[in-house]
Amino acid sequence: MKRFALLLIAGLFFAGCAQQGAKQEVAEEAVPAIGIAEVLTHPMDFEGQPVHLTGVINHMCRHSGDKLRLAELEGEGLSIEVLLGELASQFNPEMEGKEIEVYGILKTRVNNLEALEEMHSHEGEEGHECETTTEAIALMEANGLDPDIGAYVEMTSFEVR
Repeated sequence: MKRFALLLIAGLFFAGCAQQGAKQEVAEEAVPAIGIAEVLTHPMDFEGQPVHLTGVINHMCRHSGDKLRLAELEGEGLSIEVLLGELASQFNPEMEGKEIEVYGILKTRVNNLEALEEMHSHEGEEGHECETTTEAIALMEANGLDPDIGAYVEMTSFEVR
């Protein structure tokens, strides 16, 4: 009888976990895909909202390994920073050039080179200035976008296409 009760409890536990995973997938599928340019043009409209972006990994951070830059598939080549969080172990520099779908929450911050330098100086580094960040800021300025409002995505899931 005790074994039966334990099996029943274990079965209910696994059934509950399976339903929770299914709800997350449905929630992600319900988030419509938007363009990187649209997010960068109106970042405050998407602040704190779930986003679904598709693009090409044009840079994996070799310094920290916890972020990447996702570039547009078409358009001006604009890119957005994606923080990998708990998913960082599933990424490596060899993934550069791969097309992926990213799901996450859009966040904004003041983002300019002075702020980046200040942020890294607290880590005991001497001016870690990522070339792709500098290029992304220059491209934003060239397209009339405000680089001081930096948009980034906190990734919750992804799919390699």
